[in-house]
Amino acid sequence: MSDQLPLIIVCDRFEFVHDLVLHLFKNNLQKYIEIYVQKVNPLRTPVVVGALLDVDCEESTIKSLLGSVKGDVSVSQLVEEVEKRNRLKLILPFLENKVSNGSQDPEVHNALAKIYIDSNRNAPAFLKENQFYDSLVIGKYCEKRDPYLAVISYERGHCDLELIEVTNANSMFKNQARYLVKRRDMDLWKHVLDPENVHRRQLIDQVVQTALPENQDPDGVSITVKAFMENDLPNELMELLEKIVLENSIFSDNRNLQNLLILTAIKANTPKVMEYVTKLDNYDVQDIANIAIGAELYEEAFTIFKKYGANTKEEKKKFEEMEKKKLEEGKGKIKQENSQIKNPNETRTKLRNKLGLKGKNFLFFYSITIFNF
Repeated sequence: MSDQLPLIIVCDRFEFVHDLVLHLFKNNLQKYIEIYVQKVNPLRTPVVVGALLDVDCEESTIKSLLGSVKGDVSVSQLVEEVEKRNRLKLILPFLENKVSNGSQDPEVHNALAKIYIDSNRNAPAFLKENQFYDSLVIGKYCEKRDPYLAVISYERGHCDLELIEVTNANSMFKNQARYLVKRRDMDLWKHVLDPENVHRRQLIDQVVQTALPENQDPDGVSITVKAFMENDLPNELMELLEKIVLENSIFSDNRNLQNLLILTAIKANTPKVMEYVTKLDNYDVQDIANIAIGAELYEEAFTIFKKYGANTKEEKKKFEEMEKKKLEEGKGKIKQENSQIKNPNETRTKLRNKLGLKGKNFLFFYSITIFNF
């Protein structure tokens, strides 16, 4: 048949395009393939390209054919045809031409991203700077190839749960911690700080050791601290606050953070209170001292007022009155304990823990205990 147009039209109508291309190629009628995609039906170009790959057509011929098509070509279908044959890179010139002509089609940019990722062609920069690819699609594509690139993609698109999942699976807790501090999302914090999260401790370590010390954003610190408070993690909160308050950081002199560190210690770890009130110097003296008194941390409260020279005589008298009352209560406790203590050489630490005593006051109580024994 000298004129292949009738055959082309019939095959196009009844979707025998793949067979048509095989026939034309084997009979050296490539010019009719060009006529078909250029003038008859450009939309069939992806199928034509797939068929040409199946007959081992030279890449240069296929690239030339793609460049000659002026009508609309479905990029998603074209990507599907070449991708399932592991020849995605073949259409790179076609895609780059689309971009140079101003295309913002996500399918175009997704395909470019895949090519840059597979060819190691400065993929991190592309994923950070390109505005048009689909973060979820490319993130999934990267997970098995390069989890680091998946994190970049997910972070760019705020694909929170996907980022948490891939960082957990690859022990990338430093990346996860940085993302959480930067993201400032209380619901997401609640998700990762759930007691059922088996990775929680590893994440907290990286928040304390890396993410917050690196952070320069007050809002990031504020939301992170709030998240630890709302999820009832006082000991972990102290770890976090110690890192950013006791060690040199731009937040070391923050009054609210110093107050919070001392108050958290009063609630969760009283032996730390004396250390904090001694080292820190920008907390609310009167308020913290009064709270310490209410918690029966008299030495700590007196140390605060002595350190700042505020109402020392008056407060000292107040402490003496409180301690006198506590001494009387302590004597009663000692008599009650005597009947239960079998070992007269019970250590000071054990007795101290029983009576809730500490520091210099304990020495006085200890002398009373020896006397009563």
